[in-house]
Amino acid sequence: MDKSFWQLLLAAEVTPSKGRALIEAFGPCAVVTIDEFANSPLLAAGEAARVRACTANAPSSAGAHVIQGAERPPLLASIDDAPLAFFALGDSRCLYEPCVAIVGTRNASTYGRAVARKFASALAMAGATVVSGGAVGIDAAAHEGALSADGRSVAVLAGGVDRPYPSKNAGLFRRMRVTGCQVSTYACGMIAERHKFVERNEFIAGLSSAVVVIEAPARSGALTTALAARRFGRPIFVVPANIEAESFRGS
Repeated sequence: MDKSFWQLLLAAEVTPSKGRALIEAFGPCAVVTIDEFANSPLLAAGEAARVRACTANAPSSAGAHVIQGAERPPLLASIDDAPLAFFALGDSRCLYEPCVAIVGTRNASTYGRAVARKFASALAMAGATVVSGGAVGIDAAAHEGALSADGRSVAVLAGGVDRPYPSKNAGLFRRMRVTGCQVSTYACGMIAERHKFVERNEFIAGLSSAVVVIEAPARSGALTTALAARRFGRPIFVVPANIEAESFRGS
C-alpha cells in the first residue's frame, strides 16, 4: 500500500474490520486521492470528514514511515483487532526487540520519578526497549532513564508522530529518535485529543511484553494500560509505595 493510503485510512479512525474492507475495496496497490477515499460508501459522515481534513502527503513531509500488516511487531500482530498499521518516526527496529512499558501519573512524586528512571535504566541495560507515552511525569522519567543507560525508548503518541505532545518534551523526543522512535496509530498532522489517550494506552500495552505501573492514582490513564495488558495476557508489575499516598491509590 502507498504511504498516502495509510495516511487517509488512519485519518478516518475506522475499526480494524472496516479498515480491512476499505483495503479490499481499493486493492492492495491503492493510490487514491483524498476525495476518492472520502467518497467511499463504506465511510460514515464523520469518518469522511476526518479524511477530508487531513493532508495526504504529511507522512513524507514529516519523514515518517508506515509499519503495516506482516511488518508489525509479532506481539502486536497476535492481538485480535490490533491496529492494521501505524506510523513511526525514528529508528523503529527497537520495536522488534523485547519491549517493556513503564507507565504512571503525570503528577508524579519525586519518589515515583526516581523509581521510573531506575527501572528504565536497568531494563535498558538488560537489552529491553522502554515504551511509554511521552507525557510529563512518569513517562518522561522512564524515557530519560532508558536514554541515560544508552538504551532505546519508544514514545506512543495520541496524535500524529509529527505533532509531539506535550511540546515541552520535544527535545526529549529528538534524543529518543536517534536509537528509538515515536509511534502513533493516528494520521500525521492530527492533534492529541482526550478520547485518543485511552487508545494510545492500549497500544502501549499491545507493543509490550510486560507493563510496569510506577505510580497511579485512583483515576489514572496508567490503569487503562494495565487493564489492556491483562486483556492481552501480558504480565503486570506494580511498584510498592506508601499506602496512604493518594498518587498511589490506583496502584
